[in-house]
Amino acid sequence: IFSNPYLLDGLARSTGLPAWSIWIFSICAGGVMSLVGKWYEASGRLDRAVSELKRRTTVMRLDPSRPATSATVNEGLRNWQPFPIETSIPAPPVIVAPPVVNQSMIPSPESVPPVPPVVVLPPTSGLARRESEWRWRPLSPIGAAVMRKLFTMTDNPVALYSARKTLPGSLQTDQIVFALVSLSVAMIVVNYLPQALSLLIYPFPLASAIFPPKDITDTIFDGSREVITGLSMLTAALVGIPIIGSWTICRTVTESFRLEREKSTLGFVLLTPLSSRGLGLGHCIGALLPSLAIWAGASIGGLAPVIWLWSLVGAKFALTGYFYGFFLSLLYILLCVVTGLWIGITEGRTRDVTIGVYLLPLSFCVIGAGSAFYTWRYWNWGFYAYNSLFVAITVGITIFMWRNSIKELNSMRVGDVPFEGRVVSS
Repeated sequence: IFSNPYLLDGLARSTGLPAWSIWIFSICAGGVMSLVGKWYEASGRLDRAVSELKRRTTVMRLDPSRPATSATVNEGLRNWQPFPIETSIPAPPVIVAPPVVNQSMIPSPESVPPVPPVVVLPPTSGLARRESEWRWRPLSPIGAAVMRKLFTMTDNPVALYSARKTLPGSLQTDQIVFALVSLSVAMIVVNYLPQALSLLIYPFPLASAIFPPKDITDTIFDGSREVITGLSMLTAALVGIPIIGSWTICRTVTESFRLEREKSTLGFVLLTPLSSRGLGLGHCIGALLPSLAIWAGASIGGLAPVIWLWSLVGAKFALTGYFYGFFLSLLYILLCVVTGLWIGITEGRTRDVTIGVYLLPLSFCVIGAGSAFYTWRYWNWGFYAYNSLFVAITVGITIFMWRNSIKELNSMRVGDVPFEGRVVSS
């Protein structure tokens, strides 16, 4: 709004408000959103700091009835067990006096320097817990419910392990509340300032791709043309949230296989009765759960603008864009997962893995999008025809990469491909 005078003038004309009032409102809205973001970030840091203090606050259990000599201190260190204290003040170090010896053996005080007290600290080696390690990060109530449901559905150890590794930090209640508040604010903005959604850049071209062409110049409602455009862009923005949120899903699946190689555990897993398809699905389940939760939340939230859009232009236009848009976002998530599985199995060098996890999923989408654009531009294909071509190409690439990944795992299982410096025989 600051840098685009045309947008500022359009907002002023559409709302009937002076331009200076919209400019001040944009400053206040930006400041409020910045404060909300800083508060959200600070609350997360505070929670992590409190949990770290509780984790580090430990004491050493010593028997108070026995004298604090070197022998008892060493015995206490051998039997030391940490336990958390419900306070933010760390325990002080244990001060141990020097051992008492026979007084007749003590030389003159002038020849012996004073002995400082021995400071014994609780041992930390082997007991430190990194805050970023998934084993010590608690699950949210929703994440725990998903984990319990997964336990009842499968006994695949790889799937349960990958889910336990990725679920901490996701499916938080405050994230759901923040999403609902953001959706409410977006609906208000669509009603009064629909042009403001063009600041997000990606909703307008995405809305043009998922909604069928429709002439809305003959709408009978006063000012509904801008509202229809705003609702279409809001639906497209919700469709794009799972796509943006799955940016790292390919890297997550690839990293799981890379860690298996580094720890030399992939060969042992392949020697188990677990099938190759079960192994591939197990590594994908953990990465899929957070992205599927984002996709489900965005699709539920997208019902609000779609119902409003239905009331303005009809069911065909609104439902086509809604179902097709969220189908494409789900297809892109699956494509990212399968691409990460294929890279993790076939590539061993870090440089190739780093380049592939970020470029390959988007490159595969570009193949389908380029073919669809060519048929639309030079062969005059309609909306449903060139979109069907795009979906067919993307689905075909996804199926091909999945089958090729399972084939490579089967080759490793029978010993055709060397890995980890040796060949696993059947």
